[in-house]
Amino acid sequence: MKRIIYKSRAKPNFSASDLSALLGVSQRNNNRSGVTGLLIYTKGYFLQVLEGVDRSVDETFSRIKSDGRHEGCKVVKEQQIFEPDFGQWLMGFWTDILTPEHRAAGIVSVADLLKEFDSEWLEGKSELNQILNEEIFKLRVQTAA
Repeated sequence: MKRIIYKSRAKPNFSASDLSALLGVSQRNNNRSGVTGLLIYTKGYFLQVLEGVDRSVDETFSRIKSDGRHEGCKVVKEQQIFEPDFGQWLMGFWTDILTPEHRAAGIVSVADLLKEFDSEWLEGKSELNQILNEEIFKLRVQTAA
């Protein structure tokens, strides 16, 4: 099994409805390919974790890199794993832009995600926890500059 964590910049004018559409497509594609993971959208940037069988993750990432909704796709970490940390998630999703429709679809805020870093859910996942926390911080500092 493999995990790829990457980050990229959303194209200008990426909207809340674009996020909802992206989530739907991601969940459908990931269900079909057996890929699980986490997608974070914050301050105009994406940070995503993809996990699954090597070939499926590679094919999914290849498709993502060519998606015109973002640019500057850069791998943060690629590694072999024994089991997925997001095994039940077709695609967990966090964003700063939160609408009632997002909440109904199970999307939560990045602020809520940051609280999760101290929860039992990420206990024993210190490397993943640290990478996500550091990358979110970098993206937020980058947009503040």
